[in-house]
Amino acid sequence: MTENIGVHTDHSSNEVRRIRSAYAERERTHKSNEGNPGRQRLLRERNDTLERILTERFQHPLSQCRVLDVGCGHGGLLGWFHERGVKPGDLYGVDLLPNRIRIARETFPAFTLLEGNAEQLSFPDDWFDLVLVFTVFSSILDVAMARSVAQNIGRVLTSRGVVVWYDMRYPNPWNPAIRAMTKSRIRELFPSFELQLEPSSLLPLVAHQLGRLTDRTYPLLASIPILRSHYIGLLRPSRGPGIAQPSTNPSAFAAPDNPRNTGRSIRAIARIHACASKWMVQPGLRRACRARPFQDRAGRQARDDDGLLNTNDRSLADAGARDELIFAN
Repeated sequence: MTENIGVHTDHSSNEVRRIRSAYAERERTHKSNEGNPGRQRLLRERNDTLERILTERFQHPLSQCRVLDVGCGHGGLLGWFHERGVKPGDLYGVDLLPNRIRIARETFPAFTLLEGNAEQLSFPDDWFDLVLVFTVFSSILDVAMARSVAQNIGRVLTSRGVVVWYDMRYPNPWNPAIRAMTKSRIRELFPSFELQLEPSSLLPLVAHQLGRLTDRTYPLLASIPILRSHYIGLLRPSRGPGIAQPSTNPSAFAAPDNPRNTGRSIRAIARIHACASKWMVQPGLRRACRARPFQDRAGRQARDDDGLLNTNDRSLADAGARDELIFAN
């Protein structure tokens, strides 16, 4: 079976070239921070949260599951699932970048790892129990390509299966090659799926600065909802088989991140970073920065569809960190 599985060339060649170019540039210019204590804590928290979610919300034994990782990179996430009981022959990965697939094949020779685009996968329908999409859709700016990838994910997912999601809910104002994946954008791509998501992961800009104080300060800062930069959780088919039909309304995903909001997010993240830095040395500011509901001028709490506070209060929220409407459309 596996020797006949392949990935077809897609029609979104310009977007594919853009993504490959963006990642190549990042790898060329980005300094490795694998040994950074904050980064290590981020990964540990992500994996611990993933294990908890699967234990609580996914009832099928992993040893009996077939898993596909879309955008598998070097294969580390597939390795994590193998450690938890998934058989090597049931682990599949797809990635656009040939150098990443090469390293993944060298590291995990027993897995099925394919170079190519997830728009057109020649896997059978209803084939995978788990499809992993970790920071995938935030890297796809082309609407047609994103919808095509989502539809193919739904096609290969079994009726009992789930999409395992981890992606940015805030934009990175210093990286125009990615976009925030708000709940409205996720719903547009997966309209027939129930979103079981929770905010997770301290803002990397903050986490990477914690240094030797990471173990003491990371839990405190990560307990503040507005400082959690990603969504993690499950997308579960809510009606029949898990085929994601593309939405006819382009407003959510097609709309670019508003430049005005991006400017606000730069100021917001700078304010958050300053507050977090002072937190570590000034006990009084720890009380001032504690997570508490912000209220609007009428004293009411207003929430957007992502469950984040939306307010006009003059405080840390005024810097633009209060909710997703500040960071993205």
